[in-house]
Amino acid sequence: MALVTPSFAGDATRCRVLVESVQRYARCPLRHYLLVDERDEALFAPLAGPTTIVVTAESLLPYWLRRPANGANHWMIRGQMPLPNWYTQQILKIAFARCATEPVVVFADSDVAFVRPFDAAPFIRNGAVRLFRVPDFEDEQHRAWHRTALAWLGIPEPAPDQPHPNYVGNLITWKPGLADALCRHLETVAGRAWAEVLAAPHPFSEYMLYGCFIQHVLGGEQPAGHFYDTRPICHDYWLPEPLDEAGLERFFRGLTPDHVAVMVSARAPLHAARYRALVLGHPSERDDPAP
Repeated sequence: MALVTPSFAGDATRCRVLVESVQRYARCPLRHYLLVDERDEALFAPLAGPTTIVVTAESLLPYWLRRPANGANHWMIRGQMPLPNWYTQQILKIAFARCATEPVVVFADSDVAFVRPFDAAPFIRNGAVRLFRVPDFEDEQHRAWHRTALAWLGIPEPAPDQPHPNYVGNLITWKPGLADALCRHLETVAGRAWAEVLAAPHPFSEYMLYGCFIQHVLGGEQPAGHFYDTRPICHDYWLPEPLDEAGLERFFRGLTPDHVAVMVSARAPLHAARYRALVLGHPSERDDPAP
């Protein structure tokens, strides 16, 4: 598998904990790709190793999408229009996935860390690749992402009372061949390069876009070689409020047997050193994946 982590200087410490957790707990062949800006490459270079590869974002993105020369914290489209980091990171994930040589791509952001041994079992079942999907999810932001995805895919928007599945989460898994097919479909609908379609001031989610493509263009999980899974396999803390020691302990006690990782949001003012020991120091009975 390809484990893919876009990161930047501000998340370098968290990313180091993630890399350490992968090296400790992975029980299957994988390569861990760190996608970083050219200006941050030297900072992340010490993390590189036999299975950890540092790749510059600029080597994957189209030539017309670059950081401004003045070092500002955004990207520029053809040197004229700024594009926020969040948009560029989503384009970067798709750009990597469509050209990956591994058959499975798993996205793990810098604020994710594995907490127990894992193999391919959570991600592949009988040859099909996991696709996280909640059948109906009521959230206005998700609805906006859904509307944008359907418009870009050339799919009529369903009636308001129809379900709006959610495909957004952590440790999201894609098939590279289908990521490439998604890009080609976007180009067919829009008549221009797929990255130009996405580099627009519309609310969108790369995970929602891929999920809607699987559902509405390819016909669902079975024709696409995916299997839908509603179970989160990452235990998440999304709140911006800090966790004290007791709260951090309670959070880790909330792990279930399905969870192979945690995500402590970078928005929470919590230094990675405070949870590193909890990530890497789980008791021995968790040192082997369930048969």
